[in-house]
Amino acid sequence: MIGSYVVYKSNTYLVVRESEGMILLLSPEKGKVQVLASSVTKTNLRPAKQVRYRQTHYLVTGKGLIVSLTTCKVMRWLNTDGNRLAILALAK
Repeated sequence: MIGSYVVYKSNTYLVVRESEGMILLLSPEKGKVQVLASSVTKTNLRPAKQVRYRQTHYLVTGKGLIVSLTTCKVMRWLNTDGNRLAILALAK
């Protein structure tokens, strides 16, 4: 389910972590929220791609947003940053 888009309380979130029936959701606008997996509805949106770069796993959304699965944070690199470009290339 990691990388899937779900709806929780009328908002769309990206699933960034799963553990024992709980999931951690992320929205750049709403932040993070941890909820029961059974309390969300899966969407038909294409899931984010998971890639590995320099021993770290990342999710890459269709809009080019990069999320570290280690920290569960959006990576705010400049568009010209070498790490960003390498991760986006892996996600293609």
